[in-house]
Amino acid sequence: MVYMAETAQKDYSGVLSRVRAPAIADVVKEVKKYVVGMDEQLWLSCVAILSGGHLLIEGPPGSGKTLLARNLTRTIGGEFKRIQMTPDLLPSDILGVNVYNISTGTWVVKKGPIFANVVLLDEMNRATPRTQSALLEAMQEGRATIEGVTYDLPYPSFFIATQVAAGSEGTYPLTNVQIDRFAYSSSVGPYSEEEESEILYRTDTVEGSSADQVTDPKEIASCAAAVRLVEVSDRVRRYIVSLVRSVRAMPEVAQPPGVRASVALYKGARAVAFLDGRDYAIPDDVKALAEGVLRHRIRIRPEAATEGATAGTIIERALSETKAAPVARVTRRGLSFAVSGAASAALGLTASDPILAGAGAAAGALLLADFLAAKRRSNAGYYATPRRIKASTVAGEEIRLSVSLEGVPGIDSALGSGGAQGEAADLHGEEGAPKERGKDGEGIAGIRVDPPFRVAGVSWEGGAPVLQLSIKPELYGDYRLEGIRAEVRSPAATWVHEITIGAEIAVRAYPRFYPLALEALTLLGEGEQGVGSAPPRRLGRGTEYAWSREYEPRDPLGSIDWKATARLGKLCVKEFFEERGSRHSLVLFDGRALGPTSADEMARDLLSVLLGLSSGQTADQQKVTAIFSRGNQPGVKIIESASPAEALREGLEEAFGIVADSDPSIYTLIPPAVQSSLLRVIRRRSPSRGSAEAVDSGAEAGRDAYAEALRVARKSGWRGDLFYIGCPLFGAPGALRIVSECSSAGMRVRAWMPRKPWLDAGSLEEAYVVKRSWEAVSSAVSRACGSTLGQEVARCISVA
Repeated sequence: MVYMAETAQKDYSGVLSRVRAPAIADVVKEVKKYVVGMDEQLWLSCVAILSGGHLLIEGPPGSGKTLLARNLTRTIGGEFKRIQMTPDLLPSDILGVNVYNISTGTWVVKKGPIFANVVLLDEMNRATPRTQSALLEAMQEGRATIEGVTYDLPYPSFFIATQVAAGSEGTYPLTNVQIDRFAYSSSVGPYSEEEESEILYRTDTVEGSSADQVTDPKEIASCAAAVRLVEVSDRVRRYIVSLVRSVRAMPEVAQPPGVRASVALYKGARAVAFLDGRDYAIPDDVKALAEGVLRHRIRIRPEAATEGATAGTIIERALSETKAAPVARVTRRGLSFAVSGAASAALGLTASDPILAGAGAAAGALLLADFLAAKRRSNAGYYATPRRIKASTVAGEEIRLSVSLEGVPGIDSALGSGGAQGEAADLHGEEGAPKERGKDGEGIAGIRVDPPFRVAGVSWEGGAPVLQLSIKPELYGDYRLEGIRAEVRSPAATWVHEITIGAEIAVRAYPRFYPLALEALTLLGEGEQGVGSAPPRRLGRGTEYAWSREYEPRDPLGSIDWKATARLGKLCVKEFFEERGSRHSLVLFDGRALGPTSADEMARDLLSVLLGLSSGQTADQQKVTAIFSRGNQPGVKIIESASPAEALREGLEEAFGIVADSDPSIYTLIPPAVQSSLLRVIRRRSPSRGSAEAVDSGAEAGRDAYAEALRVARKSGWRGDLFYIGCPLFGAPGALRIVSECSSAGMRVRAWMPRKPWLDAGSLEEAYVVKRSWEAVSSAVSRACGSTLGQEVARCISVA
């Protein structure tokens, strides 16, 4: 009987967010639209497909195992089969049989459900051992034999097996041979309150729909081939062997894991490294898979089980006791010691000089002692303070985090200097003065963190060094940093060895429009603070100068005030008021975007404009005509002579809509309370405002929006302001026409466009084409605004 470990559920969402292989990242993103939770099972499924393994899952009915397998199959464009394992099931029901065709007089092979890309073996331990054994050849060799003839299974061939709880009535325990065929295992725990609420929220969406195909088996085969090219050093291989042998040596273990466990860790570590965007494996990859690989292979002695021993506690103890060999390299000083010592020993032996021979032996002893000291230090555990940090920011804005390194050897004795991301950090001593690098003594050679995190420097608080980390995510989502790697010199500075400083840093980057959406909800009376009021003047991204202030790390370089910088002797930036508009304002929003980043920026710009029109104005003083079109929806929405609050309410719906249409996973980042407030705003919008007649496509809707904008401008006698928000890569002729005609007629024109739309490109070639096209179109829009207003709009384009 297989006894799954009863361990606490770990958070694997950060691991999924770090998947950098494009094909697998698309698979994960698509599956997560339909599957709530089950991050560990989805991550292990990706690892298993890339490494050629299979997955065993234990969990209650209705936990989403079939839903995960079916949607995973659809995303890779494969075939999915489900086999309900029952006691009366025969091997031929799984493998297939030869059927006699009466009309042709020949025997025809009818292949069984095992010939599919993803096969779900539901309640596997209800089948008899005879039926279970029919799967051995297929799971190990990727082929099946039907009445003496062997047939290859389609690629990829991935088995997901579920089993009922141990000791249930009517079950047959899986044999050790069958258990060993599953490279990985997982236990589905109960859903959290938030996850169960999310399941209810998605019920209508998930039922009757399925995931889209985002890749194909050929692409998966290419990824699997790339996984086999991932480098696994001797250090990592020795760590795998040591970890498995450590588990075998535990006295509580009755049935230890075999060699297949080591092989599964080896192959899985390469897959984890590939998913993380590396071409080499590290011990942390093995640690991440240790529980999934070893959990189902361990059987506990009955007397140990009564004392509370589980497979999870044994694996945790093995991980804490097994240390990877340190990464150490000799320094220039150590090389000099080695060369001089060898030369002295050789001369002493040749000339029979005991002094020279003793000097050579002393140099060798020093190198050995220094190496052993470095090894002891590398095997110790070091942790930053605080060890766990959770923070949040907005996409495109930098955030800095501080962790104390007090007690880490070498860090607070000598600090070095160097580069930034992925290299040695710029480290400074007390009061900002650089400390000695420590060339002749113990010290740090460099600190490295995984991007997009970077090391900004070290400050001193209370005599202890505090490491400054920064992150400026261009894309919204969750970012995690697990461990800070530092290269530290040995006590005699003859070796440089690597230590890992334990730290778990989680940063959530909210979409760019999110802070403005909160401000809009407060203004509309839907925020947590109740009904808000518009400020007299609002800082934003307009053209009217407000004041200058001291530069902060997150400020764009284009806003630097060089005159104030020269006058005050420190870097200053300009602040601008948000556009307020005149008594009659025309807002034209073309919601067609290249991808989620552009959609996020456009949503932010739309809310920024509408909030600026609401600042310090009343409904009697300000009238707004807004025209909205969305790329994937037909029709144009027109709101004529509305108050700023009414326009803001409609704009809030459009802003949230284009981002959600571009990336449905945005719902996982926005708190449920804010989602509820947004839905209330959308439901309360005035039903009397109509829209233009529906057209057939988004492109026609965009052209119709520009035509309607010209109609409204002519009707108003070319009075007021025009605010254009969109990506003119779509509908460039219409954008140029409306901007040029309104500018020529005397209207004040403002244009807001995405800053870097090429970030949404699918390849480097596409990004290059988009960038070149974007530069040409943005320059044309600037010139179309006329000689008087061209510079102002050009500035808006550069800032936007």
